Amino acid sequence: KTEQVTILTTYSGQLFLFRSLRKQHKNLEGMKITVVDNYQGEESDIILLSLVRSNEKGNVGFLKTENRICVALSRAKYGLYIMGNMDNLYNSGNLWKQIKETLVNQDSYGDELTLECAIHSGITTKVAKSDDFNIIIEGGCSKLCKSLLMCGHYCTSICHSYDHEHLEFKCMELCNK
Repeated sequence: KTEQVTILTTYSGQLFLFRSLRKQHKNLEGMKITVVDNYQGEESDIILLSLVRSNEKGNVGFLKTENRICVALSRAKYGLYIMGNMDNLYNSGNLWKQIKETLVNQDSYGDELTLECAIHSGITTKVAKSDDFNIIIEGGCSKLCKSLLMCGHYCTSICHSYDHEHLEFKCMELCNK
């Protein structure tokens, strides 16, 4: 459920961008989006942490600040997913070196994220860049939904993460019901 997911960012510019993008995607309603500094003392089941900051000088700004790092990394109950330039962070100091080494040792570090379809068990999609999400544009997987509709037909849409009961879906087949 989207209420179980929080997007944390370290920059207000990203905060406004993420909130704007959330408005364009109905299935993201209820997802909390905030900056790390406003999330101290709170937690969420799943945290998506954006540490995206890249520049030629390798300056990480206040991502060097230990208490911000501590808050950012300790807010998730069950899952923490970090997006960012780890090479840039790694070169900024010992704390990020230790963090990366821990992630690597736990086999929790990589260049892609594996997503499993909530509808079709066992179907996974690997995403590494924003274009990869076009494969699962409706939030499910690339298979057909095929859920049985109230009229007796099957849903012909691509797998979708919203309207599981098909209350808003309009069957395009000739229906007797």
